[in-house]
Amino acid sequence: MIRSTLKTALAALLILGAGSLLRAQEDEIPPPAKPRAARPHPKKKLAKPVGKQVDINAASAKELQTLPGITPELAAKIIAGRPYVTKSHLVEKNAISMGLYQSIRRQVFVKQQMKNAPKGK
Repeated sequence: MIRSTLKTALAALLILGAGSLLRAQEDEIPPPAKPRAARPHPKKKLAKPVGKQVDINAASAKELQTLPGITPELAAKIIAGRPYVTKSHLVEKNAISMGLYQSIRRQVFVKQQMKNAPKGK
């Protein structure tokens, strides 16, 4: 009889201890975090608007000199290096430096010339 009373008391003690342990853990759980307010995205800076663009394969020396940093000598060098397939060929053909190209690349273009279509039968 003592054994059964002892077992019952021990079981009751375990149940009470487990209940208080669960209650302590519930108190330690932090409340759910509040959702953050949406932050506005910073606006991207747009590139400066480009004025009149110059076709490097068709422009005259005078037109080329309207570009910043293009001297009469550089304009003559650009004309001598024609035709250009892409505007980056200005640097590849050593007509201008990379730094100068970086400063004018948005102001120049190369008009692609269409090859004559082969004649049919």
